[in-house]
Amino acid sequence: MFFDRIRYEIRLMGRKVLLTPILVMLGVGLFSLLLKYINTEPSRFLSAGLEMMIPIGAGIIIGTVAPLDPSLELQLTFPRKYYRTAMARIVLILLCSAGVALLSSGILLALKLDFVPVVEPHWPAFAQFVLGLLVWLAPLLWCAGACLCISLLLRSRTAGAAVLAALWIGEILFKDTLIATHWLWPIYLFPVTLTPLGAETLPANLIADWFTNRYELLGTALVFFLLGWWMLHNTEGLLKGASEE
Repeated sequence: MFFDRIRYEIRLMGRKVLLTPILVMLGVGLFSLLLKYINTEPSRFLSAGLEMMIPIGAGIIIGTVAPLDPSLELQLTFPRKYYRTAMARIVLILLCSAGVALLSSGILLALKLDFVPVVEPHWPAFAQFVLGLLVWLAPLLWCAGACLCISLLLRSRTAGAAVLAALWIGEILFKDTLIATHWLWPIYLFPVTLTPLGAETLPANLIADWFTNRYELLGTALVFFLLGWWMLHNTEGLLKGASEE
């Protein structure tokens, strides 16, 4: 019964739940072959696929699929509350994206193509594993929670995806400001990919506070999910958002 429910929800949400992270990493892998062909080290670009592309893909899917449903009015009449259904879909989307990211990071580690600049050689294997996990897990949960809240707050799936995309682009354009301004580190999502490693004057706090940055992102993501869970209880707001879409 449980697995039948999972299959039903995945089929209802569409193949994009499973195919999006897979296609993202396949595209990243193919482009990395081109980089290798032109004698450019592809490890940083492969890391960007994990840290930057899978999170925004999962965030947009959650912001467009989970909060709203074509049969929302009917579902709200069921004994099972809609917020439970929505949260179950969010978990499924996150598990699919995290599974692809975990498999991809394992393959990169086996091929020695992983790009984790703050790792220390003397660290135990488990610590290095956790470090590699936090590279993509923190931005994945942050983007998912943020897009969920924005979509519910603005009552628009399109607006939620657009705002998340704008934040993603802003991280790239203003990366130097984010690096130099310590109090902005809680919203610095992609330090592994965007930090200009190799620069002569690398901020000392960039390495020292890397774990703090990851924990702050995870804490903020938890707040987003709690806020989204609360807003999913607002039946009137969900119906109004569905009618406006």
